Amino acid sequence: MTAALSLSILTGCTTEPENVDGEAGPAGAPSATATAGASAAASSTTPSAIASAAVSPSAATSTTPSAAPSISGRTSEIRKTDWANVTLANLDYLGLGDVRFRNGRGSSGANNCTMLPGGARPAYAEFLTEEPANSPVTEDALILIECGSDGMDQALIPVKLGFDQKTRETIGFIQADPSSGPDSRMTFTSYTIARGVIVTTVRKADGAQETRRYRFAGGTSWERA
Repeated sequence: MTAALSLSILTGCTTEPENVDGEAGPAGAPSATATAGASAAASSTTPSAIASAAVSPSAATSTTPSAAPSISGRTSEIRKTDWANVTLANLDYLGLGDVRFRNGRGSSGANNCTMLPGGARPAYAEFLTEEPANSPVTEDALILIECGSDGMDQALIPVKLGFDQKTRETIGFIQADPSSGPDSRMTFTSYTIARGVIVTTVRKADGAQETRRYRFAGGTSWERA
């Protein structure tokens, strides 16, 4: 499997569920979900084996999230999520717990968070194990947030529907490398799911780009693949 660099098309195996990659702006960039989040749930397209597109950072604040494909005449439930106003359950990142976002902003204790900063978009695919085992198989999401009390650091958050088909449950996180200062932060510039593996391109603190792959390691853990 391969991952395209920023501003290029990312593709996966034709047996994979449809998924759309996301791209993030730099740390501290404003969220575009407050104005664009609701429109994603209303749009529809015909499903295809491959669907992915990167976002231009220069257009980050005006980019509309990915369209929600119709499956047997119905929109995938996770794609109906209003990410700007979602509640994320059991968010382990920074020990945040349940975080309620409003207009793309959320907080927990001293930490403030931004949902899908800089025009980032969710990626969708069936890549998380359903628990309990008799839960219906559903599409999952991969989103980007940035949080902090002093500086803002980024993390990719896998999200699935709860057993009640309403709760947005988080399954661990993939954290940016620790920063040494406000001007030396790692950011995620693109991300997608290919054969159940999260593939992301990052811009490291020194400006170099690197492609990384992560696979589920059980529980809420993710490891480099």
